Amino acid sequence: MSEQAYVGFDEKPREAPQPIRVSWLGNPWSLAGLCLLNVLLIVITVGIYWFWARSEYRRHMWQMVRIEDEPLEYSGTGRELLSGYIRLFLFVIVPAIVIAFGSQLIFGPRHPAVIFVTFVLYFSLLFLYFAGVFRAHRYILSRTRWRGIAFGVGPGAGGYAWTSLWTGFLSALTIGWLWPWRTVALRRRLTSAMYFGSIPFRFDPGFGASLYTPFAFLWLSFLTFYIPVISMQAQLNEALRQSGDGTRAVVIHPSPAQSALMLAGVLLVVAALSWYEARKLNLFAEATGIEGVYGTLKASGGSIFWLTFSNVLILVLSLGILRPVAQARRLRYLVERFSFAGSTDLSKVLREQRTSGIEGAGLEAAFSIEIF
Repeated sequence: MSEQAYVGFDEKPREAPQPIRVSWLGNPWSLAGLCLLNVLLIVITVGIYWFWARSEYRRHMWQMVRIEDEPLEYSGTGRELLSGYIRLFLFVIVPAIVIAFGSQLIFGPRHPAVIFVTFVLYFSLLFLYFAGVFRAHRYILSRTRWRGIAFGVGPGAGGYAWTSLWTGFLSALTIGWLWPWRTVALRRRLTSAMYFGSIPFRFDPGFGASLYTPFAFLWLSFLTFYIPVISMQAQLNEALRQSGDGTRAVVIHPSPAQSALMLAGVLLVVAALSWYEARKLNLFAEATGIEGVYGTLKASGGSIFWLTFSNVLILVLSLGILRPVAQARRLRYLVERFSFAGSTDLSKVLREQRTSGIEGAGLEAAFSIEIF
């Protein structure tokens, strides 16, 4: 009984399933020289080389990720991104602009028909954005391989976009309290559509109850910040009312107590966001599995805060030029703290051709969507 016919792996069968090792090899700052070169090429080509630069950055980052000491491979090209972007512009953006201006010319700017058309266009573009998030994941993963076996994402962009819209509406109605549940619901739709070779991923996080403790702290932190803001707005309204005709300029300066409360609110919001992001990443890793193996991630609020702060500092000081360095630092953070729990027989993974994912290239480029 032999399973040595599987494509993409050693023909010698394993005696027993082994744990899967994940590691990082490389320095994110090694991309700095490439960033400077690509910025020059982007300027020379009037922005066109940006599509090739984007694919080149991702190819270098993927090679730094090692699974069983073998790097990931990325085969996406700038040509795919450019052609997808052109199709998106010609068949979506241009028609939307023509419809918007055409309706105003025909009916006038304040006609109910123009309001209706504008609403439909905004709704459609928002739907397209969320569908683009899903299809961008499909494109990027379909161009990602390990040992010759491709990752991928099946169909479901429309369902993902619709779920994003109605859960977002419900979250607004509940003043944000459904947001953790919404986050989990969207991740479930996306991860459940993913596969590696012929094996699908699974996602089992429950309803995200563990996210509600940091989210409650985050919600109250925003409230702490807004209390002095609301108080200052009330003072401004009262001053404007007393000024009579409103022609006199009115300036309201925050009191020391209000300033202290706003500063405390900002610090609390930043701390809460870091805590929430760490809890979310850990939950997603533990809930994601494939063929009897589940991941674990050891992210913490403090490390997330420092990573975010330092990356923002890099972006500001470099005027955005070193954005790929910041992205690589975040990817390294995730890889170095990630591990697989359990073991599997990788010889069971078969190469299987599925949807190419090319339709997501333009959306991935237009919205600058990343998958990590």
